Amino acid sequence: MDCKLCHLFEMIGRIVNMVVWKVVPSIAIIMLIVAGIRFFTALGNPSELEKIKKMFFGIFAGILIVVLAWGITVALYKILGAGTPTGWWNIPGCP
Repeated sequence: MDCKLCHLFEMIGRIVNMVVWKVVPSIAIIMLIVAGIRFFTALGNPSELEKIKKMFFGIFAGILIVVLAWGITVALYKILGAGTPTGWWNIPGCP
């Protein structure tokens, strides 16, 4: 089977989907566990609790940014008529 441009786009789409739905949640869970451990070991220290609050906010903001970026990308693919990021089979000349 010959490789065509649509196969490159399909590969990129699959990599992005893997990162968004497998890598990012795994890292977020690990970071939430670390923040939770830091919260329970802070012993009421106000400056440490403030750092932990910022850490939680950063984790959730990061997740939100990644999911919104993925959603915008999917929306653009649909506007361009590709269907989904892995749906480049509508390109002429691709199987």
